[in-house]
Amino acid sequence: MPESVQEIADVIGRDRALYLIGQLPQIGARKRRRCISVPKPARLTADHQLVQILGWDDARRMSEVFGGEILQPAVCRGLLVRWRHIAVRRLARQGYKNSELAEIFDMSIRGVRLITHGC
Repeated sequence: MPESVQEIADVIGRDRALYLIGQLPQIGARKRRRCISVPKPARLTADHQLVQILGWDDARRMSEVFGGEILQPAVCRGLLVRWRHIAVRRLARQGYKNSELAEIFDMSIRGVRLITHGC
């Protein structure tokens, strides 16, 4: 895991860190980085993007550690793709149709079919 992501994972856990990164908007043409400004604890409000994504407890922990910083974590595309493939296969085994999986994961039906072949 890239250091920029590991630092976040050390505070809120790996799954939550990857979830956060997946929810952040892309920075301009830099597709491999995302960006978020972390407010100092005294300035953290319920309507801040970090609270909206992570919830109050994890956002507070992030604010205590990274308050006043602008974080630019790596996207971890490889990890996210592997996670998506595992999730698609798991739901396919549970009986979800390819069309449902395509909608859930914002993929084409052909893409889902390629992942679930032999599932």
